[in-house]
Order: sequence, then C-alpha cells, then structure tokens
Amino acid sequence: MNDSHAGVEPTLPRRSRAEKERQKKAARKIRRKKRAQAAANQGSRIGRLMNEYSRAAILRVGKNSRNRFNQILADNSLVGDSAWFERDQFPWMKTVEDNWQTIRREAEGVLEARDLLPAIHEISPDHDRLSEDGTWKTFFLYGYGIRFERSCARCPETAKLLESVPNLSSAFLSILAPGSHLPRHRGPTKAIITWHLGLIVPKDRENCWIEVDRQRRLWSEGESLIFDDAQKHEVRNDTDEERVVLLIHFDRPMRSPGSWIGSSVMRAIRWSPFVRDGRENNLAWENAFEEALQTRSDGKETPH
Repeated sequence: MNDSHAGVEPTLPRRSRAEKERQKKAARKIRRKKRAQAAANQGSRIGRLMNEYSRAAILRVGKNSRNRFNQILADNSLVGDSAWFERDQFPWMKTVEDNWQTIRREAEGVLEARDLLPAIHEISPDHDRLSEDGTWKTFFLYGYGIRFERSCARCPETAKLLESVPNLSSAFLSILAPGSHLPRHRGPTKAIITWHLGLIVPKDRENCWIEVDRQRRLWSEGESLIFDDAQKHEVRNDTDEERVVLLIHFDRPMRSPGSWIGSSVMRAIRWSPFVRDGRENNLAWENAFEEALQTRSDGKETPH
C-alpha cells in the first residue's frame, strides 16, 4: 500500500468548499435573525411592561387627584356644575342641530356596513367592561383632537359641521344595539362636556334611556341631550330597534385657573397610553374597513 500521502489532509473539491461556506453564512444569518428576534421580543416585553406600568400609574394618580381637580374645574365652570345642561347655554349647537337629517343620511350610509363597525372596546380596550358583548359600536370622526381622515371622508358634511363646534375634542357615531345595557360609569374629567344629538331613536322611547346622577332623559331625533360625563351615568336600550346618536365631547367653558388646569388635564390625557393605543387601533381599523369594503365592491363578499 502506497502511504506516501499519509498524514496529509485531503484537498476538498472547489464545489464542496463553496457549499461549506454558504452553509456557514446561512448559519450566521439564522443566528443573527434569532438574536434580532430575541431582542425584539425583549423590547416588546419591556414596552408592554412600561405601557402597563404607565397605565397603572396614570390610573393611580388619576384616582387620587380626580376629585380635587374636578372640584377646581366645577368651581370655575362658566356653565354651572349640574348633571344636565340646557340647550340654550350653547347657542352655537343650532348649526349642527339644523342639519341633523344630513348627518343622519351619512350615518345611514355607514350603517350599511354595520357588521364591520368596531365595538368601542376594540378601539379603546379600557371600555371593555361596557361593551364586552359588542353591542355598543362606534364610528370615530375625531378622538381627543385627532381627526380620522378616512372616516371624515365618508361623512364629509358631518365633518364640515363639526368644524363649527368650539374646542371640539371627540366626535363619533354611537350605535347601541337592541337589548343593550351600559352599566353605571363615569368619564375621567369635568374638563369636557358630552353632547348627544339624536339621529335614530327607537319608537318605544320610554324603554331607551340614559340616566345621569339618577336623573333620566330620553332621546328624540334631531334634539340634543347635554350632560356632565364625569358624573355616573347608565344607558339602556330595552327595545328591538337600534339607537344611534352623534356623540360629541367639547371643552367645558371655564374661567382661570380652571381653564388652564382643564387644558393641562386634557393634554395629559391626549398623551396617555389610553389615547395613543386608541388612535393606533382606530387607524388600523380604518385600513381594514377600507379593504373589506373594497372586497365587497369587487363582489367577493356580501354583508351578513
């Protein structure tokens, strides 16, 4: 046996070396991806923990200071501190009220795709206690000063009319399904006032109502209900018809120092994770809504 090459490492064919190098590169690429994914997961976990901590801190601070701030806001209110407000306290509402039928027509167009509309907790998860059964649906035009352009484009006349609302904060179609019940709850601050403009009201009005501070009112089409969202309120629709209102939040008229305290409170709310998440959720929903409507218009899907 010829052992002249004993102890000499055989030379690998050129193709085998190239293949081996490719495998090494592929393995390094996989390791880099795994490290990047691990870092992303860690960042996501940290982000979630920070978000949860931020929410908990806001709720804790808010709970401890809400009554004190709300009392200052009430003491400086230019429209009083009652559960319900009178329509003549806000004469500028007439512009919107006079065009309620136009708003209703645009709302009816939105309601043609009611099965695609989000329950409020799908936009604002902090409302899950109120709409876990999905019977309170929404269509946001504005949310804490943020204008949702695609939704406004679907209701252009309504969006134009909303420009006449002084210090507008939020505006959306609030759709309450038959048999709905929103248990007693309250908003975070007296810095805003809530306005309901009736658009579609069940014929059995007596069984479709809202109570604020245990004082009950009924909706009427084309008419306004105005109340203090920071007081406990409850809503029922014990009928077999849908109730639709245009729900608007606007800044409470106040003198100083209430006005600047109210502005500071609203600024803090707008920058909170509650509102940031709601904005992102609604923007994502708008995109999905447009895609679903396009699919339907292409004849690939029909409404349920």
